[in-house]
Amino acid sequence: MSDTVTETVYENPVVKGTAPDPSLIRVGDDFYLATSTFNFLPGVTIRHSTDLVNWRIIGGAITRPAQYRRDGKPGGLMLFAPTLRYAEGTFYLVCTNVADEQGNFVVSTTDPAGEWSDAVWIDTVAFDPSLLYDNGTWYYTRRTLAPRADGRLGPVVQAELNITTGELGELRELTQNYGGFVTNDIEGPHLYRIGYWYYLFSAEGGSWKGTCSRARGAVRRGGRSSPPRTTRF
Repeated sequence: MSDTVTETVYENPVVKGTAPDPSLIRVGDDFYLATSTFNFLPGVTIRHSTDLVNWRIIGGAITRPAQYRRDGKPGGLMLFAPTLRYAEGTFYLVCTNVADEQGNFVVSTTDPAGEWSDAVWIDTVAFDPSLLYDNGTWYYTRRTLAPRADGRLGPVVQAELNITTGELGELRELTQNYGGFVTNDIEGPHLYRIGYWYYLFSAEGGSWKGTCSRARGAVRRGGRSSPPRTTRF
């Protein structure tokens, strides 16, 4: 018997129009995509696909002030860089409302095409938050934006997160020298676990001269997870 390879032909962009900061997950045979919407409502567009080519809008995660304002009242809205995750039957979306220093928050749902929860607020520092669920623990990772006199903007930081209350453990630095691996501006960090390694992917240098840096750290012996010590490779 010979294996049959079927070639799929498609044309980019597979999502046309305004769809910045894409975050994609797979749940079973389904793919879900979240994209930034900045100051528009519904906020954070959610799309669905079964082939990664044909995408259909199924809703917006952010629809009411209780999801993007700390006081739950109408006000400034500017949603940056969502991260979509799934664990144990629930979808989670972490995002930032940079208007009026509202900060970073997470919303959740069991039906991504339906209503999402009110915001659980995490912190007010910087933006580009990301989540990793590993061995029953949630890890929260984000950039820092606290410029020093030497021009360095800050490291990627991480802490354990109580996904229900938003309470953070102690933040620790994943990158050294108060910056990135190759520039003083590191952003958009996303951490993944594959087998016995954690992988950290980040953008560096800004959109006008940017690069993607990669780093990895080993899982502790016995499979016990912890925030990794990352080394660029």
